[in-house]
Amino acid sequence: MKKYIALIFALSFVFAFNIQTVEPVSAAKLKVVDKGSVSYTDPDEGTFTYSWKTYQKGTSYVKIIGYVYSQKYNYGTSMTYYLQKVSKKKLKISMSAYGHKTNIETVYTKTTAARYYWNVFRPMMTTIPDS
Repeated sequence: MKKYIALIFALSFVFAFNIQTVEPVSAAKLKVVDKGSVSYTDPDEGTFTYSWKTYQKGTSYVKIIGYVYSQKYNYGTSMTYYLQKVSKKKLKISMSAYGHKTNIETVYTKTTAARYYWNVFRPMMTTIPDS
């Protein structure tokens, strides 16, 4: 009887260990769909570089991880934007910086988060501000 208890204990330990270490299989993982960078030189403040990597989950969720770097001040900061379709006609845009997530705005549109990224959000990121 003691052998069976020890065997059951050992098998349950192995089973529990395997469940904790195996990564869950999910068809809806975030996939990298875009990355890039753009530089801008301000006459007073020097050169700024913004680089980003965009992840997508289906067509209703987009996550943009961006990094702004100032050469003059030798300082950079990261920020994350989230585009999430919350209903048929609503898209929520939120941002996370310095560990705080804030809601920027809600856009009333029928377009998906993925299309909104490619048609509206990405062109804004890559446009150099007017002097």
